[in-house]
Amino acid sequence: MKVLHIASLRQASSNSGVVQQMEWEQLAAHKAGLPWSVELWTIEAPQAGSILHQVPRAMRGFIGRRLHLHLRLRSVAREYDQIIIRHAPLDLFSIFLPNWVQHKSSYVFHTKTGDYLMSRGKRFGSVFAWLDRLFTRRMIKNSRGIIGVTEELVKYELNRLGDPSVKSSVYPNGIFLTDWETPIADRREGALKVVFIASHFFEWNGLETLLDSIVNTPTDTAWELHLVGRLMPQQLSIISRHSLTDRIFVHGVLDETRIADLMSSMDLSLGAFALDKIKLRTACTLKVRESLGAGVAVYAGHIDVGVMNFPNCYSVGPADWTTILAKAAESRQREKAEIRRAARPRIDKVELLKALYHRFLDSEHRQSSLNTKKKNSREADIDTC
Repeated sequence: MKVLHIASLRQASSNSGVVQQMEWEQLAAHKAGLPWSVELWTIEAPQAGSILHQVPRAMRGFIGRRLHLHLRLRSVAREYDQIIIRHAPLDLFSIFLPNWVQHKSSYVFHTKTGDYLMSRGKRFGSVFAWLDRLFTRRMIKNSRGIIGVTEELVKYELNRLGDPSVKSSVYPNGIFLTDWETPIADRREGALKVVFIASHFFEWNGLETLLDSIVNTPTDTAWELHLVGRLMPQQLSIISRHSLTDRIFVHGVLDETRIADLMSSMDLSLGAFALDKIKLRTACTLKVRESLGAGVAVYAGHIDVGVMNFPNCYSVGPADWTTILAKAAESRQREKAEIRRAARPRIDKVELLKALYHRFLDSEHRQSSLNTKKKNSREADIDTC
């Protein structure tokens, strides 16, 4: 069964997490021997041998990119048995796909679409959300179903679209490693070291709450907090105002190699602590998986659907600095290789992709093929009679 996973975004450079997941997915498919192709279309020039493709110049606007995706689906649909489409909000053209294309298509959701559109503008947000609901309901009516990175997202979309009978599946984020047994550098020593990674430290990350706890937590324990990503001016001000620059190190944006080097000396990695700000209770973040893949235990303020029931490697609690230091000290006693080995079944992109392929896609494809054979057999009996 040949599968195509296709997406269209404006820029790859501002969606590094999406690009990473889709690149890893293609590598995982090759390693698993699955007939699975990945395409990500953006306005930026692609790199040689990449999953990235460039949208034609005349179609790089909001409407043009959606039209291009529609035309691309029409042109390649006959080459594949099933198609997974990353949902693009306000995709008017999706409702005009021929039924034979819709019947082999599934739609994947990575955010609460209605809430996202409502937040885009006070004046038109509700209108955008209403329009997208209409388009998406029509889009999935004849589709294979929907896929979400968490069960919460799947339930949200089924409720938003008003059709709980639609077939659905959860496909968590994962990481791809060429060799999971490669030794991990371990440079842990001295002060307890905690790392907090975000592309931007938006309010929902909960950095302000964490800093407030640090300011109000006297301790004799030697510690360091390493912040990787873009901080807001007010966050930098808190660090400076409370004379924390000798303990809190702001690294800015780091590439993959430099993050890996930093992680080798870390005792604990932090997840988000204020997902309620974006109306989420659960998440499935890439940084959690990358941390575990680097042999670093994670402490967060939210449930992660892929790695729960995992107390020695992933734990949930408030942004309380005393608790975090205790978790860091506990984690230092464990081997990094042990943490990665325990996490692998839950975060290995190859295993997650194989599960989706066989559970959600291939089983239905086999059933469809069986039904077709039965139908052809009945028609042959009729002809014989």
